Amino acid sequence: MYAESLATLLALHLLRPYGAQPPRPCPHTGGLSSHKLRLVQEYIHAHLDQPLGLADLAALVHFSTPHFLRMFKQSTGQAPHQYVLAQRLERARAYLHTSRLSMTEIALHLGFRTQSHCTMPFRRLTGLAPTAYRQVHGVQRSLCSALEREPRGQAGGRDGSAARRVS
Repeated sequence: MYAESLATLLALHLLRPYGAQPPRPCPHTGGLSSHKLRLVQEYIHAHLDQPLGLADLAALVHFSTPHFLRMFKQSTGQAPHQYVLAQRLERARAYLHTSRLSMTEIALHLGFRTQSHCTMPFRRLTGLAPTAYRQVHGVQRSLCSALEREPRGQAGGRDGSAARRVS
């Protein structure tokens, strides 16, 4: 038994580097046509604030629900629910950067039923609660804007080297 295992190990050792080339993965084929995929994505982006049903998305491109589910996942690598959630969270991140809306308002504006339905996946995605995310990115923005307003040469030495070192 030991000799058989050793022979198999030796054969594998010789075949790996010198054997036939490994099969190459097939290029991505199938899925929704680019036109239909773009149509669905534009619809999702335009209606993020509303409940988006799988049947509605399938009807948009004239497919049955199971067929649409398979085709969408083949095209994007994500199920429609995952794609919609990712788009909503990305929009939430943008709102946190640019608006002063409360997290509850942002969540409701993006089609989440409650704030916690938005907060939990947001925390999984970014590692921070939305309010902490806003504080971290707000501080960076205000620090950068304060440095931009400061005249050169007044932040440190005679040549302004202290202002240039801050990044």
